[in-house]
This record gives sequence, C-alpha cells and structure tokens, in this order.
Amino acid sequence: MNIVIEKKEKSIVEAKVEFDAVEWKAAQDKAYAKLAKEVTVSGFRKGKAPLDIAKKTINAQKAMTEAIDIILPDGYEQVLKENKFDIIMRPEVKIDSVEEDKLVITYVITVRPEVKIGNYKGITIEKEKVVVSEEEIATKLAEIQKNAAEISAKESDVLALGDVAVFDFEGFVDGKAFEGGKAEKYELELGSNMFIPGFEEQMVGLKKNVAAEINVRFPETYAKELAGKDATFKILVHEINTRTIPEINDDLALDANIEGVSNLVELKAHLSADIEKEKSHEANHAAFDKLIDSIASASEVEVPQSLVEEETKNSFENYKKEIEGKGIPFDKYLEIVGTTVEKINEQLSEDVVKNLKTMFVLSAIAEENDIKVSNEDVESEMANIAKQYNMAIEDVKKALDSRTSELTNQIFSRKVTDFLKSVNTIA
Repeated sequence: MNIVIEKKEKSIVEAKVEFDAVEWKAAQDKAYAKLAKEVTVSGFRKGKAPLDIAKKTINAQKAMTEAIDIILPDGYEQVLKENKFDIIMRPEVKIDSVEEDKLVITYVITVRPEVKIGNYKGITIEKEKVVVSEEEIATKLAEIQKNAAEISAKESDVLALGDVAVFDFEGFVDGKAFEGGKAEKYELELGSNMFIPGFEEQMVGLKKNVAAEINVRFPETYAKELAGKDATFKILVHEINTRTIPEINDDLALDANIEGVSNLVELKAHLSADIEKEKSHEANHAAFDKLIDSIASASEVEVPQSLVEEETKNSFENYKKEIEGKGIPFDKYLEIVGTTVEKINEQLSEDVVKNLKTMFVLSAIAEENDIKVSNEDVESEMANIAKQYNMAIEDVKKALDSRTSELTNQIFSRKVTDFLKSVNTIA
C-alpha cells in the first residue's frame, strides 16, 4: 500500500492510503468467503457450495462493502505504524475510489493540537472576602425550626392558610382529564405557593371528607398544552393537619442535637462557623477557577472542530437525559424556559470549546513539568480508599477494576492542581 500524509488546519491530518491489486484482491476474496457461508445454493447445504458457484449468487456491491470493512483496519494500522500521531478521537473514513484492482481510502485523523503555553507561574489571584451575615444565620435557624416542627391533626375540619392538607385531586380542561393532573393522598401546606396561582387560596375553607371543585387558569408561561387555559380541579380532603413551629431559643438549640451546642448562642456560633467554612471553600474554588481562566486565556491552541462537534453532541444528549429523567418531556421543557435546541447547542458548544482549550493547556503544562501518574500513585490512592471505607485493598482493587482510568485521571487532575497552586498565589 502507498500512504500519503497531508496536514490540514486545526489538528487535522489526512492519510490517503492506496491499496494495491494484491491487497485489495485478498480483501475481496475474504469478503466473498465470509458471505458464501450464508448463501444457500440449490443442491448444496447452506454455506457448503463451492466458492466459484456461491459467488454468482452474492451481490457484488455487498461484497465490495464487506471487503472495505475488512481492509479498513489494515490501512489504519499501517498509518499509525509509520507515523507517531497523538490521536484524540476516532478517525473519519472517506472512500475516494473503488476499482477492481485498486482501492483508495482517506483517513481523516484528529490529533492533539499544538499548544503555545502562556504564563502560568507567579500569578496572584485575590479571592473574595468571606463575611457571614445575620440574615444567613437566620436562614439556617429557620431551617432548623422547620425541621423541628411538629405536625398534628387539627381539631377543626375546615382548611385555613398555613394548614397541611392531605388530599386527592384531578384536573380537567374542557371537561377532559389532562396528563399529570391527578394525584392521591397529596400533602400540601397552604400558602407555600407550590401550585399554580389561585389553587391554594381556593382550598381555604374546604372541609374534610367533602368533595369540592375549584377553578383556576394556567399561567401563559405554562406548558403549551395548558398555557392560559381554564381548568377545574375535583378535590377531596382526607386530613387537615397543623404544623407547630418551635421558638428560637435554648430549647431549639438542644433539640438540634449538635455536639458542643447547648444553648442558642453556641448554636449561632456553630452555624456561623459552618457558613464561613462553606463560603471559604466556594471562594477558594472560584479563585482557582479564575487562575485557570487566566492561564488558558494567556495560551494559544486551536481546538479541533470535529472534537467540538462530537463533545457538543454528547453534552446535549446528557443534558436532554437529565431533563427527561426528572419526568419532563424535552419539548415541554423548551416551551417552559422559552428556548430552542439551537440555542442550547450554541451555549453548550461555547462551554465545550472553553473546557477543551483548558484541558489541552493543562495537559501541556503537565507534560512540560513531567507531571505523571505512576503505578505507585494509583496503589497509594487505592490504599487510602481502603482505609477510608475500612475495606481490604484487594476488594478495592476488584471494585475499581473497570474504573482504573477514571481513578488515574482524578489523581492526575489533583497533581496538576497542586502544582499550579504551588507556583501561584491565591490570597
């Protein structure tokens, strides 16, 4: 075979491979022999007819396609043997010409792009100052209050704002029940604004075990099938409960059951420390992100478009699955948020380009500084996991057998992060 390499822009290499008559004929013979096993010829058992006879019943186009599939790996293997390409995705294959005694194929190969690394040392990033407000502490206290609330049956059989109702409901539009508009033994606190406007307000005054109806109109921003439409809900209340919220005092602090906390002052101090720790972690993370953005922005790299397209496609599929996994049809989601597939892909593509550029830059920095993951690093990480979860090291290795590359990537990322933090300043 004859191989001609041509470098294109944005890390694309085209390898044109011309297979000679001997190579191409051998592939065709293999193709016919393979297909002949599935051929039934009169007078012979299936696949047992002589090849020259079986050939007459085999579609020539099908045989050519099979022969190409057979010879494709050979050409690609030879290209890689003769050239040390750092390949980052599966190649695209173009069939240039198919003749009886010659086949020409072009492998479009995407290789790791060259990176011109900018400054990545001696950078100072100021992180956001951490301040804990009284409002933040109050919000945490309110959460503890809510969690400590006691729910009990209400003496009155009439619903009031703030009551917790347990009820059945079914919605109708134009006299017909609609999808997602029915539930049984549903629990709702009136005034929580969990339902569409007007729903909870009209439940006020309903009586337990007495069938009732309320009429509402869906917001214009709702799903297309229901947006702006009038609806009737049939309702039957089974239970009416009240939620008793405890006071914010020393008793609440004790009920919180937090080690070292015995009164309200200590509880507030504990909450303040927790908030400060969380905000400090977020500030450090945000500052490091700024550092990485600074390093990536100062570097030059042409991200391969083919890789961007493939990663964007994968990101979109994951995005769609996440939405549908929440029980929301994707077309309805688009209507609710007022966007389109094109707009989502546009944003995802921008994110993909940024992430890929950062990845290539960090990889180049790692290579320049000989940052690698050794077998000892992996062994040490597994030992730490075994200690953390009180497992035998052999069991950890068995559990992570199919995820070793994932573990290696995590270690590599941590090493690069530690290195960049050591040569820069986050203050």
